[in-house]
Amino acid sequence: MKKIIAVGMAVGILCLSACVSKPEETTPVTTAMVTTKQTTETPTEATTQETEPTVPETSPVPVEPILFEKNGITMVYVSHEVGEDRDGNPALVVSFGYTNVAEKQNPPGWQFEAHGYQNGVEQKRGDPVYKDGKLLSTSAQWLEYTPGTTISYTFTFTLTDLTTDFVLEVNDNIFDEGQGEKKSMLLKLS
Repeated sequence: MKKIIAVGMAVGILCLSACVSKPEETTPVTTAMVTTKQTTETPTEATTQETEPTVPETSPVPVEPILFEKNGITMVYVSHEVGEDRDGNPALVVSFGYTNVAEKQNPPGWQFEAHGYQNGVEQKRGDPVYKDGKLLSTSAQWLEYTPGTTISYTFTFTLTDLTTDFVLEVNDNIFDEGQGEKKSMLLKLS
């Protein structure tokens, strides 16, 4: 039993150190504009018409709210709001309703993790977010909540700009990367 507890604590410490490590710099993916030519021939003349590819109107990222209902835990997207971090940089706070209906106390930080992307680059997470001097974010991720408790739970992210859409990904299994269920949604900022 002592070995299991020691292994569990070691895994927890490793996860926490990974969460606060400096993210790798990545180069955003760029796309090249492609021009195609379409040739049509009629009995009297041949014409060439240039067309540019169009971007589909639909996004590959769902816009419906994220909802997890699993193991006595319910977490559902409620809203998002743009504010500023403590240095005055643009930041995003995403609010969820977190309900513990399990038989034991469950901190949300042990249940879910979130990543946010703008222009294909992962954004920094974790700073408090303010708007008009009011704190928008909550820091309740490691508190334990007794069965039947519902709280407002937030994830915060820095923003590259205020016009580009934001992709939010939430994973319900923070210990086994790729093993849990991952859900994404597109958040419009403007």
